Amino acid sequence: METAIQNEGLVVRVGRTELDALHRDGKRTFIYPPYKASSSVEVAQAVHKEKLDFPLMDENVSLVYGAWQNPNEKYSAEVIETLKNSFVLATNGLFYLPKKEGDEVHDGVLIDDNFDVRNLRILREDRERLLVYKSSLMTKLNANDPRVRFVPFGYPTGKVDNLSNHSLVVGLAGEDGSVKLDEVANIYKEKYRLNPYVSSFSNIDTEDLRISALNSNWGGDRLNIHGNFHDDYRGSCAFGVQK
Repeated sequence: METAIQNEGLVVRVGRTELDALHRDGKRTFIYPPYKASSSVEVAQAVHKEKLDFPLMDENVSLVYGAWQNPNEKYSAEVIETLKNSFVLATNGLFYLPKKEGDEVHDGVLIDDNFDVRNLRILREDRERLLVYKSSLMTKLNANDPRVRFVPFGYPTGKVDNLSNHSLVVGLAGEDGSVKLDEVANIYKEKYRLNPYVSSFSNIDTEDLRISALNSNWGGDRLNIHGNFHDDYRGSCAFGVQK
């Protein structure tokens, strides 16, 4: 039998522990504890095995933002601690493109909201499949599919002052999500006097596929947005989203 617990930031149902976070004009339900494994692909496999959705970056942002509304509540504190101790993965794929004169879309990154993280390793190891995937992204981009966006290089990387107008962060989390991320980043900045950090390529020599993640312990206690995460990192996890 489930028991609902109301707190300022998250609604918690204990049994199979579910965390409800406000998201856009509704809510998202996340399963706690997060799924952990030794690679991003294995995390994704575990999430999908449970018939759950792998979260998008803007969904993770809503979860983290909700947790910080009442950080002393048990499960909110657990989410914040998870962010400190693990890389919280998102399903957004980032396909980095080198500078190539003559190509209409180049020298930047294609963001794919419909990427299946279970395919990350095989696509990165098989260039023929990688280029087929690139072609599918270009087709969706040219058809104005909202799930695919292009962000040109030129955005700052490393320590940054503001996330709400950072083009890569907006591309990953949307305008609302980037504002929420900036508010969370300011909490860490006030507590630890460390600016948020954006980990991404600023240019690239050949096509490469990565995914995104959040954490708060990268070179000190600060909010970190990772846009160049691959399959080899240990300590990664994901909160499954109830369909």
